[in-house]
Amino acid sequence: MQTPWEPSGWSTALSETIALTTREAESSRRGAPAAGASAADPCENTTLTLKMQNCLVTCNDADDGGGLSLTTRLRAEVVNTTIGYNQAGRGGGIYAHSSCVEVHNSILWEDETSSEIYVDTNGDLTISYSVLQGGCEGIGHDTYYSIKCEPNVLMGNPKFLWPIGCDDEACTGDEDFRIIAGSPAIDSGNNILVHKDELDLNGDDDTEERTPLDLLLEPRFVDDPFTTDTGVNDPPEYPYVVDMGAYEYPGCPPISGAGFVYPPNKVIDARQPHPPADCSIDARQGIGSQDEPIYIGPPVSVSTSLSCWGLCETGIEPIEEGCELLDPNEIVSISEVDNTGLYELILERPISAGYVTELAYLGAGPLTMHASLPADANADCTSAPADITALINYLNEVEDPPHGDYSCDIDHSGLCGPPDINRLIDLLNGAWWYIVWNNRELDEGLEPDICQARGEGMLADGNGAFINGFVTHMSTVVITDAQSEADFKMIVDATAGFCVDNLSLDERATLADRLQDPSLKFESPLAEEMVPEIVSALLD
Repeated sequence: MQTPWEPSGWSTALSETIALTTREAESSRRGAPAAGASAADPCENTTLTLKMQNCLVTCNDADDGGGLSLTTRLRAEVVNTTIGYNQAGRGGGIYAHSSCVEVHNSILWEDETSSEIYVDTNGDLTISYSVLQGGCEGIGHDTYYSIKCEPNVLMGNPKFLWPIGCDDEACTGDEDFRIIAGSPAIDSGNNILVHKDELDLNGDDDTEERTPLDLLLEPRFVDDPFTTDTGVNDPPEYPYVVDMGAYEYPGCPPISGAGFVYPPNKVIDARQPHPPADCSIDARQGIGSQDEPIYIGPPVSVSTSLSCWGLCETGIEPIEEGCELLDPNEIVSISEVDNTGLYELILERPISAGYVTELAYLGAGPLTMHASLPADANADCTSAPADITALINYLNEVEDPPHGDYSCDIDHSGLCGPPDINRLIDLLNGAWWYIVWNNRELDEGLEPDICQARGEGMLADGNGAFINGFVTHMSTVVITDAQSEADFKMIVDATAGFCVDNLSLDERATLADRLQDPSLKFESPLAEEMVPEIVSALLD
């Protein structure tokens, strides 16, 4: 590909972010004409031509022109490009000084500045068939400017899929600027303004056709039958109207029917992320795997094309010592189950431990959010000792687990039982090659969406809550048969061992005092008989 600064150069981006600027020219030639001089026509005196198409320009910062800074005898043709979330003093999206700029079939949105486009001295701008935040009235300008903003320039929200990612923070790498159903950019561009396929993106040796692919190398000129055409087609070769922006909307039918998701929305999976000492993808267990697919419906009617779906993960940095996480997760297959209106989704790998994974359908927007935080049995977005007492309460039917088996079947056995206490403690301790998850948290910004309400001071006093829960369990447990006696002994032995390994000396002394308090009444003689053994272990 030619560099975009060569004469008549092309810039057809196949990457996620680009930044183009002519800072050197700006610093040496910028300035208004001298008194009495006439303004030069930049469109008649250009020395360089920049053609941009299928480009995404995001997350850049500059004094002038956060997305594009175009200066001094430059002609720029910006077509089917998305510019957003850049920052600048003037022209957060585009800054034009002594340059001739045309913008067509494009989107400029949420650039932090006084105006998306700023036309400076001798700047010439033509914009049509585009979404521009603030509309034509929002274009800033200086002296000796020329602006032609067509009535077909729209100012409605373009409805990006994940413009600030699923972590609700812009420019962290999990953004997705595809448009979803209801976007004003759908079927509203102008086919005649699409550049020829000079780079032969589809490899058919036809460079005279209009560029047939978008930034993802998906087809252009796709009709959305659920959107009224407001742009310009060009039959017979191009009967379908092109969209605005770098991505073409693939015409996904809207979801009809219940559309619920299984597992239910906003589930935190507290179970082990993988078997001990085995970090391979095939061995990983959890939501999204072949053994545990994600289901939509029934009954629903959706497209099974992968281009209609999206998956966003809050992070991809390694969080498991010795287990390397790969590139961002993705959906690998979508299929309807036996014509039932139930759809099965399989991910490249189960949702990543320690992160939040969000699933979306472009015909409806984001659908569901799942998190994996091993050992977080009470779903408060923190793995801590309090989860042990929560799990004990679930097994004793004192309270219901917030996410059913996802909160209590820690060892993936298919049953919630006393062995899950051992596995939970292993996860908190990092025993048997498990990673230490004690005091691990999910992103605090996600708490309102996915975390259960936290008790007052629970995070600051996690061990205090655990101590209270353990004392309550010892005093209130009812043992009815030999099996419940064996289960109780397993839980107490495991929990006492955790106390010795994780509680401070003062905390262990507090727990010993609480268990020996003369006013404490025990429902089970066995529980009372075990207290001296526990106290001895705590104070040893």
